[in-house]
Amino acid sequence: MDLQEKIAALEAHNKKLERALRLAKKDNEIIKVNAETQYSLTKNISVEKHKQELYVELLLRSYPDIMFVFDENTNFLLGTDSICGIIDVNDVSLLQGRKFSTIIDRYKPSAFTQEVLDVINSNFLCADECPCGRNVEEKLEINFRDNKFEVKILSFNKDDGRYAGFLVIMHDITELSSAKDKAEQASKSKSEFLSRMSHEMRTPMNAIIGMTFIAQKAQSEEKRDSCLENIEEAAKHLLDIINNVLDMSKIEADRIEIASDAFDFNKMIFDATAALGFLIKEKKQEFIIDIDEKIPASFIGDEIRLTQVITNLLDNAIKFTPDEGTIILKAVCLEESSTEFTLQLEVKDTGIGISEDWISKVFDAFEQAEGGNSRKYGGIGLGLAICKKIIEKMGGKIWVESKPGEGSRFIITAPMYKCKG
Repeated sequence: MDLQEKIAALEAHNKKLERALRLAKKDNEIIKVNAETQYSLTKNISVEKHKQELYVELLLRSYPDIMFVFDENTNFLLGTDSICGIIDVNDVSLLQGRKFSTIIDRYKPSAFTQEVLDVINSNFLCADECPCGRNVEEKLEINFRDNKFEVKILSFNKDDGRYAGFLVIMHDITELSSAKDKAEQASKSKSEFLSRMSHEMRTPMNAIIGMTFIAQKAQSEEKRDSCLENIEEAAKHLLDIINNVLDMSKIEADRIEIASDAFDFNKMIFDATAALGFLIKEKKQEFIIDIDEKIPASFIGDEIRLTQVITNLLDNAIKFTPDEGTIILKAVCLEESSTEFTLQLEVKDTGIGISEDWISKVFDAFEQAEGGNSRKYGGIGLGLAICKKIIEKMGGKIWVESKPGEGSRFIITAPMYKCKG
């Protein structure tokens, strides 16, 4: 090979080296880029993992229910801060790694009733070879510290489907349970009310139809007059029932209005009591009216609604007081200013009284005391509920003091306005 060929060969080899150098440099840059990318990815993964840990911690701190999480070996993994409310620890992390049985033995949380422990023992604390503790979900209700809790005990699995552990979640359902009980009681009371109302309406209707038929066939004037009197009495009783139902309907729809007109108080009392005079006379009861002299002769209020309340209370007193018993209607002037005063009305009787269990219910709509009494004395259970709504609409209060066998004392206080001049 001559010199010229050698030079050409060296130049070609040099180009190969340059190309190889460029490729090596490029590869080095790629490696460098890959390293930087890998570092960035690792850093991002670390940040995301930390964020997830913070989210879990935030969730556990804010989650209102009590929650325990145990792994497949029944070691405590994590839980909500509300755990501290049922076991004696200040920090849930102190339970980390402790076995379920150790936590139960040491802290003896009363929320873990025997029923709850039986479910956990039979499903999750068995030997490894036992097929239990897989896809298990149990729901129980327990009473704990005067509250009712729904307890869910359920398993969870790993990504590959293998058993990973179990959760115990306790949710306070006290209010929900109470609301459910009240709704069921209200439904039951309304059903009983409709049954009573049906009976109460049929009775006077049957009397009206029967007396009308007898009057049509009667030969004597005296017989017809007697039938007409019975028809009138039955019709009034039926009208009272209808008015009560309509009043309650207005009250529940918040359509009741309270008037503000001047009226004669003594005349109102006379009219209210006169309508019931024949019932008192029939039962030979002693009726006493005691009016405070400080009460103005006339003042501003709703005469019709006040008469309705007094009549209802007196009617109940007469009904539940035995023959020759005593009924007292008392009116007192309490706080007084130049423009208004507080009127207190009391209806006291020597009747059968009210048991402690029923005192809190007597003013509830559709409620009526013990079944035996309701059948014996009648009524549809709306009178006192209407009284309460009317008095509250007037800005007043109504309550009862009573003991079985010792009579009852219904008390009303309501603001009234004095007439000008």
